Amino acid sequence: MKGKNNKFVEITKADIFRYYIGWEDTDKELIEAIKKGDEEQFHVFLKNMTIARNFKKNTYKDVYKLTREYVKRNTSEYDVNNFSDLLFQAQLLAGDNKNAIVAASKILWIYNKEKTIIYDSRAKNALKNISEKKGLDDYTDYCKAWKEQYKVFKSRYLEKIKENEIDKLDSLFKQEWFIRRTFDNYLWYRGKTEK
Repeated sequence: MKGKNNKFVEITKADIFRYYIGWEDTDKELIEAIKKGDEEQFHVFLKNMTIARNFKKNTYKDVYKLTREYVKRNTSEYDVNNFSDLLFQAQLLAGDNKNAIVAASKILWIYNKEKTIIYDSRAKNALKNISEKKGLDDYTDYCKAWKEQYKVFKSRYLEKIKENEIDKLDSLFKQEWFIRRTFDNYLWYRGKTEK
């Protein structure tokens, strides 16, 4: 697993449990409420994911309505770039923002945890370091690098949960969407200090 493109820091037990605790403590209930139509919980999600600032003040209900319409029209695949454009065209973005790729990815993840890749500047910093790729400012390029490194992360993660018998605690630890989100969290945590 060593080589030029695999500069992973060891995956720790804290890395494995960090998102699990977040999921059990807040995200699970929050996402269920959002999917059932709770606009206020959607607003909480925007704040928790630090993306509320991307939108004009008091427009979260409009953002939620546009999101639900988009998800209803696109039942199988979501296009983060397209959704970001729709948010811009609807004049929901704050300030001089021309796009909301980060916000769009985090919002669409609610509705398709299995396929949507969350884009985040902190995660991007870590991914640039791990993959030794420049830029990654384009969502498509970011997703490509993310998928390459996820393969490495997943195999190491599965080894770690088996070796520590974490996989016996909850079947969630082996679910694909959960491993993907744990990788996002791994990147975000490491990206706090990387430039």
